[in-house]
Amino acid sequence: MALPDLQGALWAWVQSLPPWQSDVLRRLTSLDDVTEDALADAVSMVLTAFGLPGASPVPAEPIPALVASAVHRATQILALSDFVAVASVESGQRLDFGALGLSIVFGETGSGKSSYARVLRRACRSSAKPVDILPNVLKTGTSVGSAKAGTAKIEVSIDGTVAVVDRDVNAPPSAELTEVSVFDTDCANVYAEGESEITYTPSSLRLFERLVGFQVQIKKRIDEEAARLDGERVPTEGFDPSTRAGALVGALTENVSTATVDALADVSDAERSRLGELRTQIASFKATDPVNLATQLDRRAGAAEQLSEELEALGESLHPRVVGELLALNVRATELSVQSAALSAALSKASAPEIGTSAWRSFWQAAHAYVGKHDSFPPTVSGALCPLCQQALLSEAIARLRSLEEFFRGEVEKALGEVNANRESILDTITKGANANSSIRAHAGVVLNGESSLDGAVANFLESAALRASGIQSSASATKIEAPPLAPEPITSLHAFAAELRRKARELRALAAPDTLPKLVREVAELEDRLRLGERRTAVLKRITSLQRISKLRAASSALVTTGLSRKIGEFTEGAVTAQLRARLARELEALRFTHLPVAIGARGAKGKTRVSLQLETTRRVDVGDVLSEGERRAVALAFFLAEVAVAEHGGGIVLDDPVSSLDHARRSYVAQRLIEE
Repeated sequence: MALPDLQGALWAWVQSLPPWQSDVLRRLTSLDDVTEDALADAVSMVLTAFGLPGASPVPAEPIPALVASAVHRATQILALSDFVAVASVESGQRLDFGALGLSIVFGETGSGKSSYARVLRRACRSSAKPVDILPNVLKTGTSVGSAKAGTAKIEVSIDGTVAVVDRDVNAPPSAELTEVSVFDTDCANVYAEGESEITYTPSSLRLFERLVGFQVQIKKRIDEEAARLDGERVPTEGFDPSTRAGALVGALTENVSTATVDALADVSDAERSRLGELRTQIASFKATDPVNLATQLDRRAGAAEQLSEELEALGESLHPRVVGELLALNVRATELSVQSAALSAALSKASAPEIGTSAWRSFWQAAHAYVGKHDSFPPTVSGALCPLCQQALLSEAIARLRSLEEFFRGEVEKALGEVNANRESILDTITKGANANSSIRAHAGVVLNGESSLDGAVANFLESAALRASGIQSSASATKIEAPPLAPEPITSLHAFAAELRRKARELRALAAPDTLPKLVREVAELEDRLRLGERRTAVLKRITSLQRISKLRAASSALVTTGLSRKIGEFTEGAVTAQLRARLARELEALRFTHLPVAIGARGAKGKTRVSLQLETTRRVDVGDVLSEGERRAVALAFFLAEVAVAEHGGGIVLDDPVSSLDHARRSYVAQRLIEE
C-alpha cells in the first residue's frame, strides 16, 4: 500500500470506530504529551460513554476528520559535552559534529569513543536493549568513587532550531532524539538474532500507535477503580451460607434488587417473637427432657382450667339472678307471714274428713275472698250467715269453721318454712364461696406463677366477690339487698392461658421427634441471618451499587483492550511499511552481495507496535545466528539497519559505532558509499 493510499484507508476505518474511541483519537491530535488533566478528562469521557457519568459528565465528541500528526522533524546532533561521571571520560571535553554531511570520529583504542556512542545509544533510537552506563570504576582517573553515572549535554538542531538537551545518561530516550538511529555491535546482534521494533512508522499511523498507548492508560485508571470498588466487600462474618440471607450476601451480584434485600432484611414483630420462642424451645430441649416438661405444662393447664371452674362457680353463687331469687323469697315470706297471721285469727277447731283437699282449699279461699274486709271468716257470732251456704250458723258450726281455718293456716306456715329453707340454702352457698375465697387466691398464685396480667385480673375478681358476698349476707332478709358489682370474670383469659400451655406442651413433645430439632435450628438460623442482614443493609445496598458500577467499568475496560486495535495497525503497517521494508532489504542485501542465503523479514504486532525480525527460509526453524558467520551476520544486520533508514519518513541523523567490523573490503566499500548517500 502506497503511503497516499494509507491516509484514505485509515480515514475510512476511523468512521467505524465507536464515538468514545473516535473522541480519544481526536484528543491525541491536539496533545503532544498526555498530561494528568488530559488523562482524567479522557477517563471521564469514556465512563460517560459507558453509562458512568461522574459529577461532571463528559460527552463523547468524535473526531471531525482524520488529522495526521506533523511531519517528522529533521533532527541533527551537533555536539556532546560536559560528561560528568561517565566511564573514564575526562570532564570538560566536547565532541562536535558537522551540521551537514558525514562526521567520522577517530581515536585510539580506549580513548572513549564507545562511551560517547553509548550515551547516544541510550538517548536515541536503538534496536538493542538499553545499555547500562557506568561511572568510572577504576581506582584512578576522573570522577573516582561516584556511586552511579552522571549527566551529559547533547546539542541538537531540530528543523534548524538549536537546543541543548540535559540528560541523566541512564534515563529513557529523550523525545527530541527519537528520530536519530544508532547502530553498534549490540544492535547488530539484535538485528541478526532477535527482533526489533519498527519506529519509523508513517505519520498517519503514529497517531494510532499513540491511541493504543492512550487507551492502555485509560484502561489502567478504570481497572484501578474497579479493583478498588471490588475490594470494598460486605462483611460476611456470622452469616450461614446455607440461609437465604447468607447466600445473598455471599454471592451478591449487580442484578440483586433493593426490594429483594428489603424483603429479607425486614423482620416483623411476630417473626422476632417467633425467634425468641424457638430459642427457648431449643434451650429447653438441650437442658431438660421435653416430654417431662410437656407433662408439667399439661398439669399446669389442668390446674388453670380447674381454677376457672372455681371462679365460675363463685361467680354463679353471686350472680344477679341469685340476688333476684333472694328478693323474691323475701317478698313471698312477707306475704306468707301476713296470710299466716290472718288465718291464725280466724282458725276454727271444726274439722271433717278430707276437708283439706285442694278443692276445699280453693273453696276456702273463695269464702275468704267473698267476705273480704267487711266481715270476719270464720264468723265469731252465733247465728251469723255462712258465706258458703248462706245459713245461720250455730256455735258448733262456727267451731268447725275455725278448725278448718287452723288447718289452712298450717299449710301457710309450711310454705313459709320452705321459703326460709330456700333462702338459707342460697345464703349457705354464698357463705361457702366466701370461705373458699382465700384458698382460691392461693391456688391462683401457684397456677399463674407470675403471669401478671392474669394474676391481677383474678385478684380483682376475688376481691369484688368477697365484697359482694358480704353485702348480700348483711342484707339477705331485706326487701333491698346491698350487692356491690363483680369485677370482670377472667374465665376466658384463663381458658386461653391453659390452651397456650397445652400448645407449648405439644411443641415440646414434637421436639422429641428425630427431625424436629434440626428444623428448628434451621429456622433460627434463617431468622438470625435476616436480622444480621438488616443490620448490614446499608453496606449491602452500597455493595450492589458498587457491583453495578464495576460491571460497567469492566465493560469499558473490555472495550479498551488494544488487541484488535494493534491487529488493525499491524495490517496497515504490513501494507504501508513492512512491505516497503522487505523490498528495501532485498536491495540492500543484493548490494552487499548477500544473495546466497534466503533471508526474509518476519513481523508481529504487540501493543500497537510492529516488531520485526530477520528469518532464514529453511526446511526447519533455526536462528539466523546459528547459521551465519560473524561477517555474514554483520552484513545482514547492516542491510536491515540501512533498509530501515531508507524507508523512514523523517530526516533524523544516524550514528554508527564501528559498523564495518568483520566485513570484507568489497562490502566495506558499499557501506562507505551507502553512508555517504545518507
